Amino acid sequence: DIDEGFLTMMNELFEHLFKKLKPKNINGNPVRPDELVVFINSYIQNFNNDSTPEPNSIYESTLENQFRILVAKSIDIYIDTVSQNDAELKSEQDINNLHQYAKDKAIKNFASEKKFGTYSEGANFKKDLIAKVEQIFKQWKAVSLIQLRKLQEQISKTNLQVQQVQQAQINDDEAKEA
Repeated sequence: DIDEGFLTMMNELFEHLFKKLKPKNINGNPVRPDELVVFINSYIQNFNNDSTPEPNSIYESTLENQFRILVAKSIDIYIDTVSQNDAELKSEQDINNLHQYAKDKAIKNFASEKKFGTYSEGANFKKDLIAKVEQIFKQWKAVSLIQLRKLQEQISKTNLQVQQVQQAQINDDEAKEA
């Protein structure tokens, strides 16, 4: 029941608005829509005062948000790496090795991304990334060790049952021969 003229004008408006959109970049890196929301909210907070914000506070806000997003991406890489290789774990050493591999991958991602700001400004965020990865590791390792123990108990039970069946077959064979 919408007027045809209205629909035509809406289509023209959408084409005018969205066909001319270009990806936003910060320090040469494209900003995803969810990241853009973080930046916009931060800028809104800066401008929500009665006075005009200092350029330095906008710079610091952009810098901090960029590093927070980078830390979150690196943590996602850690979690994805651990999750994808989790089924192959057979020992506590495997758990530790997978953690180190995933941690190195997350830190490498953090180091390789273009950053807005200086090395010293990013150093605290790198420390934060490492601390968060270690915290996630402690929780994941505890759960993984429980699962590993359960698996080892199940394997032991299965081996015992196989031995019992083999012994029963040997006893049967000996009884038939006698």
